[in-house]
Amino acid sequence: ITLNCKLTDKEKELQEVLMEQGKKHEARLQGEVQRLQADLAELRKANQTLKDEYEALQMACTALEEKLRGTEEDNRELIARWMAEKSHEADRMNSENEKDTRKRQAKLTKELADAAQEPVYDAHDGEVNAVRFHQSSRLLVTGGTDRKVKLWDMLAGKCECRGPLTGSNAGITSLDFDITVIIIFIPRRHTLTGHSGKVLSAKFMPDGVRVVSGSHDRTLKLWDLRSRACTRTIFAGSSCNDVVCTEQCVISGHFDKKIRFWDTRAESTRAELTFAGRVTSLCISPDHSDLLSCSRDDNLYITDLRTMKNKLILTGDGFKCGADWTRAVYSPDGQYIAAGSADGTLYVWNAESAKLELMQGKQHSAAIHAVCWSPNGDCLVSVDKACRAVIWSAF
Repeated sequence: ITLNCKLTDKEKELQEVLMEQGKKHEARLQGEVQRLQADLAELRKANQTLKDEYEALQMACTALEEKLRGTEEDNRELIARWMAEKSHEADRMNSENEKDTRKRQAKLTKELADAAQEPVYDAHDGEVNAVRFHQSSRLLVTGGTDRKVKLWDMLAGKCECRGPLTGSNAGITSLDFDITVIIIFIPRRHTLTGHSGKVLSAKFMPDGVRVVSGSHDRTLKLWDLRSRACTRTIFAGSSCNDVVCTEQCVISGHFDKKIRFWDTRAESTRAELTFAGRVTSLCISPDHSDLLSCSRDDNLYITDLRTMKNKLILTGDGFKCGADWTRAVYSPDGQYIAAGSADGTLYVWNAESAKLELMQGKQHSAAIHAVCWSPNGDCLVSVDKACRAVIWSAF
């Protein structure tokens, strides 16, 4: 009985302990439930906040998309208006360009019509090979195969012959002016004797007391006008068609397609340039920076005298160099270049752009041999194989 009582007591104590533990566990669980409920409430609150923010962002996005669509529509409309305006502007510019083109064509037509009425003279009884203006007057000189040099006065765009200079026994090929003196060279007989072949070119040197001449005998000669003697002979190795001078050197153009630069104090060449055809003429630009040459390859070349490189090549449809003494020249201001073709057409180029500015072929019926600008550049004289000299004043 005692044991049963003790067992009963122990069972009660065990139940009480278990009960106490269950209550504590229940309390812990209730606390955990409360905490979880609080977390859940907080999460629900945060979720609601996020939902509200999402809805606000969704509304803002919808508004921005609507605004974007409106902006894109405005942009398309502006582009369409801009394109229409540009098209209108292009049409206006095209119309203005057409007007300018018509004006230029009308001006050119008038110039050509005026040029077609330029004075034409039968200057010589044979081919006219050379023409030259005096640099400080209206005196014009021409020379031809009739062995005459003719002096002309330029008055109001017209020429009046002052008379011929006679005495030569062969045709005139080159003319040059000193300040007060005219020097004239002929192929086989001349005052300064020494060449064994015809003289094709002669120029005064810058000092005014010396002359350089180039001959078919493949030599260049330097002459002292005071002593009337040859002071130096340069053996060029090829027939010389033209010469020009600078302060430092003599430049010669040759049958062997070369331009040679000679130091007047030395025996050898300073430089050589080779071209595709025989060199027919040389001309130094007014500012002494460039050299113009004409070649039998039917091109004109502008060479930089500092770099010895070709800067520009001047060409023209139909341009053909008609003789080994065809001359091309700069205008006095250096802006234009003129030369005559084998078919009698006069060509004028822009010296800066190489653009062909003028072609006129009505007055000459034969190859143009030489051209020359007046000192102030207001007119141009061309001479040809058919005895003619033409004065062009539409410049």
